[in-house]
Amino acid sequence: MAITDHLSATDVILDLGATTKAAALQLLAAEAAGRVGRPEAEVLEALQARERLGSTALGRGVALPHARLDGDPPPVALFARLRRPVEFDARDEEPVDLVILVLWPDSSPE
Repeated sequence: MAITDHLSATDVILDLGATTKAAALQLLAAEAAGRVGRPEAEVLEALQARERLGSTALGRGVALPHARLDGDPPPVALFARLRRPVEFDARDEEPVDLVILVLWPDSSPE
């Protein structure tokens, strides 16, 4: 399966106007919620729960927030370039400006 099976031009958001990590997660949760047919609050809570385990910032300005959703929603991947880098609790202490959000069904963890 190629990345283009899950990420197309419509899944790319350029110039996302988030000014904090929380705002970035909220804006991306809102976008993803419509794609998986779930309430925004449910998607946001899943992402926040994962972040509470540890930051999903990978370093060098990249973050990979991800979560499993109950049931069998379609997998979703979004790529966002932030207008300005934001603090994301990265180990290298670098702010994040590239965010790749991934959601997949709990019933299909692979």
